[in-house]
Amino acid sequence: MKAASFLVMASVEASHVDVWERLTEALDLAGANVGKESSPQTPEKLSGIIEHVEQDDRQRYILLRLSQPAPGIALVGTYGVGDATNASMALLWRRRSSPFRRPQPAICAIPQAAQL
Repeated sequence: MKAASFLVMASVEASHVDVWERLTEALDLAGANVGKESSPQTPEKLSGIIEHVEQDDRQRYILLRLSQPAPGIALVGTYGVGDATNASMALLWRRRSSPFRRPQPAICAIPQAAQL
């Protein structure tokens, strides 16, 4: 099955717990619980059901089964690496339901550069 995916990761010099709290608060996922419906609003609106929450000394993550913007999954997590913490978010959709479609040529008199 073909799929579309997106991954973003950042590394910061901060404690694992502090990064986790800042990340989950920014995504409106603080206090996430399995079975809870969630709709993080930033950076893009996502909506779905929280399927799994894991928190231990090495890693913390939330697995969200997405219904919007398209059926798929989101994995939001952090893990410590020495004195730094990596934070990441991965999104995966079946190719035909991906909200990220390859742009189609426009049929109008707009210059090519303005279509991007």
